[in-house]
Amino acid sequence: MIECVTGKASDFAVSENHGWTIDEFISFLDKKPGAEYIIESYTKEAFIFKMIEYYFTDRETGGVKFDREAFLKILEVSERFPVAEPCFEGGIYFDEWFNFRSGAREGNPLLLYAILCGGGFRDPMTMEVALFGETVIFKGFPSASGTGTQFHTPARFAISEKSERKDGAWEFIKFSMGHHPSLSWENIYIPVKIERIEEMLDETLGNPLMVDRESPYYEMLGGLGGKPFIRIPIGNNTPELNKKIMDVIMSTTVVVPSDPVVRSIIKEEIGAYLAGQKTPDQVADIIENRVGIYLKELE
Repeated sequence: MIECVTGKASDFAVSENHGWTIDEFISFLDKKPGAEYIIESYTKEAFIFKMIEYYFTDRETGGVKFDREAFLKILEVSERFPVAEPCFEGGIYFDEWFNFRSGAREGNPLLLYAILCGGGFRDPMTMEVALFGETVIFKGFPSASGTGTQFHTPARFAISEKSERKDGAWEFIKFSMGHHPSLSWENIYIPVKIERIEEMLDETLGNPLMVDRESPYYEMLGGLGGKPFIRIPIGNNTPELNKKIMDVIMSTTVVVPSDPVVRSIIKEEIGAYLAGQKTPDQVADIIENRVGIYLKELE
């Protein structure tokens, strides 16, 4: 699957690609002051932890690193995020959650979190028609390289060089990655074959997805604060939107790697910053030292 954020296309230059660096993200926020929520309901803490995935792995070598300058910028930007998630009276319910997201029409939140996967190829239509109310653009989370959207691949396969049954192992991988109506892999992830992706996108041009009570798929806007509900039919995907989805898939070339030790170190030490017990520089010093020791142990 591909993890990304979506926003109004009118907020971005037409020539912009699917990626941005932390500096470009800051520039975007500077042009949009006043938004209470930036990326859906992401809090200060959630934003920091998400950025850990994108900044502290060396994409070229596959190793790990700690970029002090990037880390300090992430902490700086995190100050623009709310400390706590929005509170819904009585808990978070489906309708309330989607009504919160519908604030994207007015620019609060500025961006919505999105996952592109086989079972979610209709979601971008919901974004355009109901939530933003206009054409959207897909952007990856800010990253050091600015390469944009990235693949999350929870399921991975490898064949041992010493295996005596490489042919059999390869047949198993091909079977697992193939199209099987009885299996749900491709609904959770993105099929590996372009032909199957195209077939699934073509299916979104047909009848709208049916959900409970056999109603056409639509979002509910309003509702919170005593506002009346408004039902907006979503309808089918358009060829133009499906082309945009395919462009995102084909332009995504990076897999999000993650070193659990580096993540653990940063998460352990970031607590002192969030609690106001240490400054960004003090936390950066500790993390830099601990990651340095860890990397030397790997040599």
